[in-house]
Amino acid sequence: MKKVAVEFSNVSYKYPGIDNWILEDINLKIPTNSFYVLAGPTGSGKTTLLMLARGFHKEYSGKFDGDIYILGESIKNFKITELGSKIGIIFQDPVSQLHQLRVIDEVMSAPMYQGLPWSECKTRAETVINEILDRDFYNRSPNELSSGEQQKVALAACLVMNCEILILDEPFSFLSIKAAQEILKILLELKEKGKTIILATHHLEQVSRHTDRIALIDSGKVVLEGPTMDILYSKEMGKILTEPLSIKVAKALIKSRKLKEKVD
Repeated sequence: MKKVAVEFSNVSYKYPGIDNWILEDINLKIPTNSFYVLAGPTGSGKTTLLMLARGFHKEYSGKFDGDIYILGESIKNFKITELGSKIGIIFQDPVSQLHQLRVIDEVMSAPMYQGLPWSECKTRAETVINEILDRDFYNRSPNELSSGEQQKVALAACLVMNCEILILDEPFSFLSIKAAQEILKILLELKEKGKTIILATHHLEQVSRHTDRIALIDSGKVVLEGPTMDILYSKEMGKILTEPLSIKVAKALIKSRKLKEKVD
């Protein structure tokens, strides 16, 4: 049985000044080295769940009940900066988390904030940039890059910390089909290397065939959780999200007995 990368234990949360709970009694266990998807409509609480996992509740304040464990340790025991070496986050709009003048400085910044020697920060940054982009990007400005390239820089800035878990909020929203395919390829390669990928989305077409498990979330609650095929073919899926076209077709073929088993 796989270890648990991230565990949400009875997690409820509401933002300061708001009466309603954004999340209510969330219980999830996300295995290590899995490609895990949080699926749900806009406003369902997916983003908030990711932000809490990264420890941002301390920045937002609000009311946070329950606990979240990263590789078996409560996030309450860590500062936000310390969590960066365990779990990295890429926002829906990556430009919002890029703040340096050059790509090399952007990727070096996190280990430098941790107090690592400059030479090690530079070596780490160059290694990751060479893998995800290439050395031609060292001195380029993040603000001048395409959305797909900015996404790669944000990803590199997480990987430079050697974090085992990557969480991504709607990573394909601002990308072209080609850029989305490139990012997905990188994520799958990282999974092959042992990383845990946790991705929030309301579009499953691009990722469903690669996903190990899906948690279906609506109105701040987990409606259903399980293996990908079980969730895709569930009644709840059709009620909460627009089903991938391939699943709609497969369901119709199964109903008409022209298809004998579920396919993705």
